[in-house]
Amino acid sequence: MTTIGYKLSSEEFGPRELVRLGRLAEESGFRFALISDHFHPWTETQGQSPFVWSVIGGLAEATSTLIVGPGVYAEAGFDHVCIHQVGPDQEGFLRFYAREVLPQLGRRRAAA
Repeated sequence: MTTIGYKLSSEEFGPRELVRLGRLAEESGFRFALISDHFHPWTETQGQSPFVWSVIGGLAEATSTLIVGPGVYAEAGFDHVCIHQVGPDQEGFLRFYAREVLPQLGRRRAAA
């Protein structure tokens, strides 16, 4: 059976808009959404590249049935390049991620 999902383009939209679009995708009947993970936009006109893992956490909070995952993944892991994209409070972000995002993702996986 074919399932059609929604593409969340992190090159074109900021994090709040991506969460809003994910919520609209769920309300419109999409069962899953894929979000691209790019360290930098492909072109100057696109202009966006939010930290995708925190956007996924926002999507987990804003939706209840939408399955979300990376459609394009920058295989950098949490090395110094990726961590510096998070911002100046890296330790605070990682504590938040462990406390808030990972449990949401675990609940999503268990429900799938």
